[in-house]
Amino acid sequence: MKMFSKLLPMSLLVALIQTQGGMVEEKYDDMIDDILVVVTQFELRNLHTAVSASEIGGEEITEANFADFVRDNMVAQFRADTALDFWGQAYELSTNSEEMTITSAGPDEMMGSEDDITVTVIRTRL
Repeated sequence: MKMFSKLLPMSLLVALIQTQGGMVEEKYDDMIDDILVVVTQFELRNLHTAVSASEIGGEEITEANFADFVRDNMVAQFRADTALDFWGQAYELSTNSEEMTITSAGPDEMMGSEDDITVTVIRTRL
C-alpha cells in the first residue's frame, strides 16, 4: 500500500504532463524523466509478475506475441497502448532457455543505451 500511495502522486503528475504538454515539459524535463523512470520500473515489476505467472501456467510468451501479451495483461495508465513505454517505444522481450528480459528504451528512446530499464524473469520449469 505504501508503494501505491507514493506512486499515485507521480502518476497524477504524469497525467498532467501528458495533457498539458509543451510548456510544463520544457521546464521540468529532467524531473519528468526521473518520475517516468520510476513509474516504468514499477510497470516492469508488474510485467515480471504477469510473465512469471503465465510461464508457470504453461503459456508460451515469445518476442512475436509479447506486445499482445502486454496489452492483454496490463491496464493502460495515461496512454492508449500499454505495449509502449512512457516515451512511446515498444517494450522489448529477449529470451533464452534460462531467462526472459523485458526492456524499456528509457528516456533517450534508444535500445541498447545506458539508460535502458530492464527486468529479468528466471524461467521456471515445473
